[in-house]
Amino acid sequence: MISEVPIIDASNRLVHPSQARLKYDKYVAYANEPLCNLSCFHPEFGTYHVEGVDIFECLCKLRQILHERHNVYILCAGSRIDTYSSGAARNMSGGRVLFSYILGKFPTRDDEVRIFDLTTPNKVGSPEEQLRYHMDWLKSMNFI
Repeated sequence: MISEVPIIDASNRLVHPSQARLKYDKYVAYANEPLCNLSCFHPEFGTYHVEGVDIFECLCKLRQILHERHNVYILCAGSRIDTYSSGAARNMSGGRVLFSYILGKFPTRDDEVRIFDLTTPNKVGSPEEQLRYHMDWLKSMNFI
């Protein structure tokens, strides 16, 4: 599957008029373990390839690389700091379905988003910020 998503810099400006192309494939590796492969091509940054157990893990790895090397963000729902993929959603959708979390509130089906849905620049952040927000949500629900 191929998705086109914008990439923005730390000032919320589009990095290049054309969009980045993300391509992912799910395949089966040894011992029937599913793996995902995510590739990103952008005219300014070149091509990056990452692998993971699902598309959410791949996107997190790719976001980390782009953020560390170029200080840019992928403008999709999977880059929002308030989204995360739950264990059940990851198993059923391969990480393509995420939930939007609000501190102190349990998400419902209305809070589901698709990983490559477009989002607004003020909602995206680094993978560390996303994990930190998710941990804060877990604490707000007294899960940890």
